[in-house]
Amino acid sequence: MHFLYQYCWSIIFFSLSFSPLYAQPTQKAKETFTSSVLVGQSSFEYTKKVKEELEKINDLAPENFLKDIDKYREDMEKYISHKKRVCDGEFSTVVLNEDERLSPPSSEGVINKLKPQEKKLCFRELKALQMTFINNLFNARRRYLDNLHTRRIEDLDKARDRILTSLNQSFNKSTGR
Repeated sequence: MHFLYQYCWSIIFFSLSFSPLYAQPTQKAKETFTSSVLVGQSSFEYTKKVKEELEKINDLAPENFLKDIDKYREDMEKYISHKKRVCDGEFSTVVLNEDERLSPPSSEGVINKLKPQEKKLCFRELKALQMTFINNLFNARRRYLDNLHTRRIEDLDKARDRILTSLNQSFNKSTGR
């Protein structure tokens, strides 16, 4: 089942973000997600940052789509991998006494794993985030394709006008007009 899930997820990523191999992300795209995971940043802060970045995908300019989308996709895959590990309970939370800020677990601190209900909720949150990502990626891709289509139609109109002008000039020269 896990293999099928990964396979479907890969197909969705590939179909929504297909781009030439030589497209390079812009500096803005490089800085957005790579700054998401900072040393000392909690999982909650990371999730909040990813949600903010998801909204940026929705506002991605069509002109920058090919340059930036692969970086967003790559970083989203990293986040999903991280979040799956969180939901699977590979990480633990430490409940601290009120007077302690940060300290390793001790006899006073208690290590908590996710309960089945919390796991379920965690995976629901992950699913919602993935759905938002897919929808925002779709919207950005659609805007890109609409923009590309508009530009190609304009190019086609210009080519037609050039050919008709050339034909008229050729005809006028041959008939002496």
